[in-house]
Amino acid sequence: SNKGRPGSTATSPTAMSELLLWILDHHMPGNHIVPEAEMYHAAMNALGKCGAHRDVIMLLERMERSRESADTHTGQNANETINGASKKSSPVHGNWTITQPSQKAPPVDRMAYQTAIASLSKSGYSRTATQLLHRMRSKGFPPDIGCYEALLIGIAKEAGRNANRASESTMNTTANNDEDLTAKSKDETPLHKVALQILQDMEHDYENGNIGVKPTDQSYNSVFSACGKEGAWDEVTRVSRKQAILRSISDDDM
Repeated sequence: SNKGRPGSTATSPTAMSELLLWILDHHMPGNHIVPEAEMYHAAMNALGKCGAHRDVIMLLERMERSRESADTHTGQNANETINGASKKSSPVHGNWTITQPSQKAPPVDRMAYQTAIASLSKSGYSRTATQLLHRMRSKGFPPDIGCYEALLIGIAKEAGRNANRASESTMNTTANNDEDLTAKSKDETPLHKVALQILQDMEHDYENGNIGVKPTDQSYNSVFSACGKEGAWDEVTRVSRKQAILRSISDDDM
């Protein structure tokens, strides 16, 4: 059924994001196709490219709720909210009402977090992406090197800009009521310090045996860029020394 379908001739980012959600939530289930995790990953990636960052978070939250429901074997309240709006009818967009999807979302997985983090990082929402990184770890999904590097690249691009972007302050979340992904709008920590902490986490994990997250030259270059843009040259010197130490250790192991 095409009921509620957004205009097929519109090509604006908003119209494209509406169409993506309609396909995922209604067209596929209406044709007896259950959207699996890979479809959610693709949708999140595409929504990020459309600039629909709230919708990326919304899909991730759906997957989180699905996993929690499977873990506890309890159903979700029919009136539970998504971004503060009723699940039965959520006016996420100004010209199209998104109704509740007819199929349950697949449980959240590592790739869902990685896709959301990469999408937000590429689009100038690196503080929110950093919150997602912490949330990902708390849910039992350790980030890999690709996830870390996508975030560090995003931080390097965003460093030095005004941190208080009004557009991001609207990205509210209600999932689990345990984390506020809008912390970015309130957090004035310089981005180079955020990058330094992420790099420190990577180094710590590597030194404790997780060789899969060994910082690469790209990791360090992103941190150097963030520090340089914010005038933290002492940190550049300190981190470059640490990089040389890790490199010498690697050479000794060869």
